[in-house]
Amino acid sequence: MPLIATGGSVILAKVTYKYASTMSAYLVGNYPMTNSFYAHPRPVPQIACSAT
Repeated sequence: MPLIATGGSVILAKVTYKYASTMSAYLVGNYPMTNSFYAHPRPVPQIACSAT
């Protein structure tokens, strides 16, 4: 069974964050934290937005 059906789609998100420790005496500098993940789009043509 394929992970993606014919004509289907997948969303790839990549995130990078530069972490600065609050304990700078022990961890000096910024540490890049990265992650990536996949998601399937919602099966609706449009998502309503409510103004707040």
